[in-house]
Amino acid sequence: MAAQALQENSLKLAGAILNRPVTELIARRGYILDKATGEQLLPFSEVGRVGYFRIDTLPVGFSADLMVARHYSQKEYLCIFTNAVQASYVEVDPDTGFVKLLKHWAVEDCG
Repeated sequence: MAAQALQENSLKLAGAILNRPVTELIARRGYILDKATGEQLLPFSEVGRVGYFRIDTLPVGFSADLMVARHYSQKEYLCIFTNAVQASYVEVDPDTGFVKLLKHWAVEDCG
């Protein structure tokens, strides 16, 4: 949901920069493209640069919101259980009891 919201905001910003309707634009692989022709119109880096550092070049009252947050709330169940595991590969000195961590893994199944 956050990625979709950010894409929408980026397209709105690109539309303001290019003075084109958002419906004529798509975002693909680091670029804003012309929806009809696939022509690269603007790299994401330029959208970000204008959105953060050149808002003076945008229409009056335009909000260049390039940070979004969305939250998911489970409503069907009282609680959610996830599965996870952590493992460590260690080296133990039996004389001193010193433990040396060689590798550590953490895996979470959030779905």
